[in-house]
Amino acid sequence: LVDEEKSLAILTLKHCWISDHYRDVLRDMFTEIKEKNIKSLAIDLRGNGGGDTYVVNELFKYLPVDTYYQGDNFRKLRWNYLTFNQGGKTKNKRVADLEFDGKVYVLTDKDSLSSAMLFTEMIVDNGLGKVVGESPAVPCNSCGEITQFYFDDIGMWLSVSTAYYTRIDSSKGDYIEPDYPSAGEDAIKKLCDIVS
Repeated sequence: LVDEEKSLAILTLKHCWISDHYRDVLRDMFTEIKEKNIKSLAIDLRGNGGGDTYVVNELFKYLPVDTYYQGDNFRKLRWNYLTFNQGGKTKNKRVADLEFDGKVYVLTDKDSLSSAMLFTEMIVDNGLGKVVGESPAVPCNSCGEITQFYFDDIGMWLSVSTAYYTRIDSSKGDYIEPDYPSAGEDAIKKLCDIVS
């Protein structure tokens, strides 16, 4: 949705799924944003249960940033039992002709989970935008990627987390705190008040 009168574009993501369709939608949206000289962009992640974290990397290609930090687990490469730290920064593969240098907002609610929460964290902790709505219900520091083992001789399952995620900027606490708090269902109205 691009609203020329408010100079606002809103991208609604109900799932974090990377695909050619998603890439095409981004290209078309940022083309329209450039043509209409839109000043504000909001990514609506309310009710988004997560998926693929790399959806935010695709969006970052359209922002004027050379490097950015990802969640801690994504800065590490694993091979068997060895872990190699990549140093924390990711080089941005910018789409220079469609770069957006306006204001960025992320709309969240308590149901912005998993990769949607990490999407928000990457925007906030890299200083690229503000959050409108409710704090996601999941913490930035958490365990994930469960592996299960079944032991035949005792007839029991063992579940083990194989990843621990830590917040990019640990000084900001365990949870994403909105810059502009509101009930999740009122986030669009609050956003319109902000950009007006």
